Amino acid sequence: ELLDCEKVTLFLVFEELKELRALGTDVTGKSVLIKVKFGVGISGTVAQTGEMMNIPDAYADPLFNPNIDKMTGYRTKGVLSCAIADMSGKNVAVLQALNKNNEQQFTAYDERNLTLFGTHLGNTIAKAKLHEAAKREKERLTTLYNYFKLINTADDVVQVLDTVSSAMHELVCAQHAFV
Repeated sequence: ELLDCEKVTLFLVFEELKELRALGTDVTGKSVLIKVKFGVGISGTVAQTGEMMNIPDAYADPLFNPNIDKMTGYRTKGVLSCAIADMSGKNVAVLQALNKNNEQQFTAYDERNLTLFGTHLGNTIAKAKLHEAAKREKERLTTLYNYFKLINTADDVVQVLDTVSSAMHELVCAQHAFV
């Protein structure tokens, strides 16, 4: 409703892979994982530059990548794409609106709305990532604590070594641990 458009896609930034990923659907409703390298297409360029792009005719723009339309069966006409930054200013996502309804084009008002929404979304994504990291750290520390309790109750060196081996296996996700 905010942008009065057919479709909105949220691409999350995977910095270590230098790519964006989004979970979308094709025209049949089947889930499709969309991957876009930084600098490729409109969303990849927005991720790389941090600049908003308002493209009234996607197929006429040299940056447009029609492969996603081919993959999903969707027909993109107009694109409004905006980088989403977290509280530190780091890009964490790209929000892309497609095809303004009633054959209209995205306006400066739509750009302002997307930017404002993006600010809140960026902060929310950052908080969710922090929460996820804290949850993983709590699980790791709980596991470590439980192994220390087991080591303290061990009756002999073999039990200690078995416990240490199991702890290493679980905590560092190793297939094998030799002690």
